[in-house]
Amino acid sequence: MLDENERRGIITEHPDQMARMKNCLKEVQVDASDADVVLAWATYSDRVMASWLLLPENDRELRQILLAHLPHQPSKRPHLNYRVMEFCNHGGIWREIREVYYSHDRPCAYSSTGAILSWTVEEGDQAALEILDRMRAALAQPILKPEDFSNNA
Repeated sequence: MLDENERRGIITEHPDQMARMKNCLKEVQVDASDADVVLAWATYSDRVMASWLLLPENDRELRQILLAHLPHQPSKRPHLNYRVMEFCNHGGIWREIREVYYSHDRPCAYSSTGAILSWTVEEGDQAALEILDRMRAALAQPILKPEDFSNNA
């Protein structure tokens, strides 16, 4: 695990990576300190036996990793799940599965686009089946609307 001096060095040596990680979290209304973001990524990197891994290209994957490793109280830790959301515009009403982020076990934000099925080679093909199971479970949950999220624009 990186020590405190190494983590401080990461903040100054990798400003683009830091900005990207913080922006991924801000997209779901999670405002984390630089120290917490570095600690989250360092913890994840350490778990796969690396000192500091390159960030994944996919922002969704990066956000999931960061949310899972942010240093929060377990009961307050943000997490995500899939939910069916209903949207209206002048062309009609439609539904799609979105990633919905929870804080204190309440939905607090949702992804800006519909959920896609993607997984890394390291996760293995079983990961796709697990994602599909979670998407299927979303169909049995109450439908959410943008109005259900007071913090979303």
